[in-house]
Amino acid sequence: MRRAEDYAALAGWLTGERFVELLPEAAGHPVERYELPNLGALNFVVRGLLARRDWLDPQGKALGERLRARIEEGP
Repeated sequence: MRRAEDYAALAGWLTGERFVELLPEAAGHPVERYELPNLGALNFVVRGLLARRDWLDPQGKALGERLRARIEEGP
């Protein structure tokens, strides 16, 4: 995010609960959200999700793209 107010809006909108709404496969797993305001970013860690054998991308890049694609409008 280039502007602090954009980051603040994203941080207020993209909660752990909304993350699970957007990625229902994360339900039932511990979801941890880390705020990185100096980078204008949020980092979500979903414990145990990528350990599933049917996931092909162990780095989670595909999961991040899946989340991005599900967000129709920003905050």
